[in-house]
Amino acid sequence: MQRSSVKGLNVAAGANLMGWSSEYYEFLSENAGSGYGAGVTASYGITELIEPYLGFSYSSIAVGDVDAQSMSMRQLDVGLRLNFLGTIHAWRPFVQAGYSNRVLGMNEISYDMGYADVQVKSHAPHVGGGIAYFFNPMWAVYAKGLFTLEGKNSEYFDGQRTGEEPDITAFRVTVGIKCNIQSLLN
Repeated sequence: MQRSSVKGLNVAAGANLMGWSSEYYEFLSENAGSGYGAGVTASYGITELIEPYLGFSYSSIAVGDVDAQSMSMRQLDVGLRLNFLGTIHAWRPFVQAGYSNRVLGMNEISYDMGYADVQVKSHAPHVGGGIAYFFNPMWAVYAKGLFTLEGKNSEYFDGQRTGEEPDITAFRVTVGIKCNIQSLLN
């Protein structure tokens, strides 16, 4: 009896807890190093094992003891997920890897010369994994962790590139719901 399916078109939405760290921005990452957000993902199961995906997440970072109006992180992820076990199992663990386009935004943050809008844009690899529980082949809940490694980073002050390349790593834990659209169409 079939209990799960990832083959065909899938869409997912979830809430996340995000954390980041940086030696370059050590004070900021220690005092405003986490936040909450949400994300959406579209994927296509070529087979029950192989599933390329495209996802977007946004996290608002709690400014804590930092003199800033707001902080946030946006991530656009593209990659490949490998799903384990077969369609007769309700529990399906998975691993994934890919590439992220990430933007750390700091609005009206206190700096030496006053207040500035700072952005750090980067392209970085990510790795992660998780598990999904399927209620039926169409609907599942999932939990996953995704670690975005340090990549090529560029810093911008009020829209002007500074030439600095700060180090940043990020981690997201996400829980959400997934729908296999292909099962809806069949």
